[in-house]
Amino acid sequence: MYFNKLNGMGTKLENKRLRTEREATRKENELEKIKIWDIWKKYSISDFDEEELDKKEDMIEKIKQNLERKMKK
Repeated sequence: MYFNKLNGMGTKLENKRLRTEREATRKENELEKIKIWDIWKKYSISDFDEEELDKKEDMIEKIKQNLERKMKK
């Protein structure tokens, strides 16, 4: 108790009352919707036509082949 008075601190009851008063006066922040969620919907398969999908699949296959060649060396 002496240390609390020396440093300007109150009793447990006074500190609890002070803390609850401060918490009650604080403004609560409102959370905004995060803009990065559902980004995969922007790039869904339904957005591509058949020709674009074929090109992408071909490109992926070429990349895989190149990686396999490099791994063998």
